[in-house]
Amino acid sequence: MPDAFHPIRIDQFHASHDSDEDILTVAFAEGNDPDPENYLILESGEPDELGRCYFEIGDRANSGYDGFASWSLAGRQIVLHFTAACAQRFACPGLVLALPDEVEIATVTAALQQALNIDPNQPDPYTRPSISP
Repeated sequence: MPDAFHPIRIDQFHASHDSDEDILTVAFAEGNDPDPENYLILESGEPDELGRCYFEIGDRANSGYDGFASWSLAGRQIVLHFTAACAQRFACPGLVLALPDEVEIATVTAALQQALNIDPNQPDPYTRPSISP
């Protein structure tokens, strides 16, 4: 499996909560085109038979549920690690989102943490062995 993460340079960021449906939508897109080619959409709500967090990367064909195992912040980059199944499916370990200076990191990380329901820097249960005391 390649070690290279799929990069997305963030030019557009959007987060909104639909209170009627109780769905949080977080979207990142490269470029300013209204129909971008390189993007990530996360939609989360109450868990159902498919999962809790729907994701779409660049195309509906690249979508699924609960595909991220962990994430971390490295400067102005967010590193999202796929679950083992998604890493195999996409032939890469995850995504790197490069944030522009005008995007507030705290806003982005709060929305991301809520959408994924994963604390940043939480150990990845799929690829990192647990350490017993």
